[in-house]
Amino acid sequence: MNHINNLKDRIEELKEQLSRSLDEGRATYDIVDLSQELDELIVEYYLLNNE
Repeated sequence: MNHINNLKDRIEELKEQLSRSLDEGRATYDIVDLSQELDELIVEYYLLNNE
């Protein structure tokens, strides 16, 4: 359960970081990297939460 909570926290951090990057007009590769990591964490969270 602790791992799921850590994933939730990291997902929220990435969402905030992605939002800031978009607001600041950061480089596209930053946004792509953040989006990819966020997608991977969401899938992992979903799989763990539905075991």
